[in-house]
Amino acid sequence: MSTARSALRRRLFVCAALLAGLVCAELLLQIAYRVRQGRWLVESHAAHAPPRLVEFHPFLALVPRPGADITYPSGVRQTVLPDGTRSLGSAAAAGVGAGRTVVLLGGSSTFGYGVADEHTWAARLQERLGGAARVVNMGCLGHTTVEAVIQTAFLVPDRSPSVCVYYQGWNDARSMHVDRLDAAYADFHGRSQVSTIFGRGTRVRARTPSVLLFTLHDVVQRVSAAPDPWIAFRPVEVSREPVDAIDPRALALYRRNLRTLVALCRSQGVVAVMVPQVLDSDPPEGRSMHGWSPRVRDGYWRETISAYNGAMREVCGELDVRFASGVLDREWQDSEFIDVGHFSIDGNANFAELLEPSVRAALESSPSPR
Repeated sequence: MSTARSALRRRLFVCAALLAGLVCAELLLQIAYRVRQGRWLVESHAAHAPPRLVEFHPFLALVPRPGADITYPSGVRQTVLPDGTRSLGSAAAAGVGAGRTVVLLGGSSTFGYGVADEHTWAARLQERLGGAARVVNMGCLGHTTVEAVIQTAFLVPDRSPSVCVYYQGWNDARSMHVDRLDAAYADFHGRSQVSTIFGRGTRVRARTPSVLLFTLHDVVQRVSAAPDPWIAFRPVEVSREPVDAIDPRALALYRRNLRTLVALCRSQGVVAVMVPQVLDSDPPEGRSMHGWSPRVRDGYWRETISAYNGAMREVCGELDVRFASGVLDREWQDSEFIDVGHFSIDGNANFAELLEPSVRAALESSPSPR
């Protein structure tokens, strides 16, 4: 009997030791993750849009998932219509029956990252335009002028818009100083789209608060014989230090893409409106974009966006395209952003107000409704 009890005690001791070891390992890994990533694992999950909000696309990398309907813990609800465009919420009613269509194209700032459907600047613009036009939000997280070219060439014509509004610059600029930058951003930005949206790495990540399970899940996937569907999208390594300079090749590609967008619009009888990028010019400490754009130092984004906005203004001038300069006339405040470049509820409303005159002028100059 005593031998059996001793064996039981040894087993219990071993189990307790293993459990204590796992707890200690978890604590150490959580701290290590916090030191390396700058935030806790739970915060890292919250910082990324859930995979179910977007889906893989063979030519656009990612697109909003038709029918997606997500309510965050904060109560913010984001929905995608069956046609794959962002819902405008209750604001959509204002455009019902309108004879003209205004299509919006851009990245997450156009999609309306971080705010509910009815609080995006697309929804606010619809409210301001009323029955003058129906607004269609084709923005998607991470999209650049490259994706906008594809959308304008192949997807926009099905909607027969009178006006296309392009809010561009921020996502294009993240590719500055990538060695031998591909003309379609395919070597860095394009390949990193999946991992940027779904989380660290190129595989679908385990969404668990445990770093131990998170790491174990990654190891199992890496040694698994099963094919990795995202293997082709591993981005090139960008390990060198940030550069305080404008990349002439990246900026030249941006100019070329803008000219292509104008040519595509004119071939379809669509009036283009180019909207310069707005960022928080003096963001509070802690709002960093280094991990997202590793070759652009946080303190150099004001100069970077100024150069990209200047390039857009110049292209609009030489091609006689409407440039929505009004959005640059405002002294934007920290409270109008939820991070470096995504608008808060107030920021979205103010952006729509400043953009409305340019859109109305474009509608007046556009051909008859098609």
